Amino acid sequence: MIELKNVTYRYPNGILAIRNVTVSVNSKISVLIGPNGSGKTTLLKIMGCIYRPRSGEVLVNGKDYWQLSKQEQLRIRRRIVYVHEKPTLFRGTVLENLMFPLLIRGYSEKEAKNRAEKILYALEIEDLRNRRRKELSAGEIQLVAFARAIIVNPEYLLLDEPTNSLDLEKRKIVEDYIKRLVQKNTKVIIASHDRLLAVSLAERIIILENGELRGITTPEYLFNEIKSSLSAI
Repeated sequence: MIELKNVTYRYPNGILAIRNVTVSVNSKISVLIGPNGSGKTTLLKIMGCIYRPRSGEVLVNGKDYWQLSKQEQLRIRRRIVYVHEKPTLFRGTVLENLMFPLLIRGYSEKEAKNRAEKILYALEIEDLRNRRRKELSAGEIQLVAFARAIIVNPEYLLLDEPTNSLDLEKRKIVEDYIKRLVQKNTKVIIASHDRLLAVSLAERIIILENGELRGITTPEYLFNEIKSSLSAI
């Protein structure tokens, strides 16, 4: 479980992005929703132990992350994978990008290559295996970054707007794979402004506005809210 207790975060330029948020994430799929500027990305990075809050605690499986030794922090960070909204790839081919996180974890080159090939086929992007980042579209980069994240079987997978650059076909592939991941005990946390994505995937929906927690709800409640909004048009 990832728990935030009275967390506040202020950027170096003085902007207060997160205000005294207390929330825990232990569901299979949780989705952070809210308008642009509501603090979704900032909160996701705090959950991912990327940003250290100005005040409050970040507990991962009961341990206060920012009070741990560097070695223990590294051990936890390798179980949490964060994928940016606009991810970047390393130099080299798509296949090499997918192999890299396995190689640094001690996998043999043969095993890393085999696992990378399997992920490419599972996401139906095997034709990209020998391409380099400059040869890829924004949607293709997003898919490769997703593949690179899931290849290590993370305990927590944090995704920032994971389907923004994808067409409907690729979006469905990603959504279906996320559903498969949670069957293997991966907990997925998604930041998105897309309420339909939240309804289709989430077990629990966390609503943010102006950096504050406005509520926690269910997909059914959000779906009914969307229906009501559409019927009023």
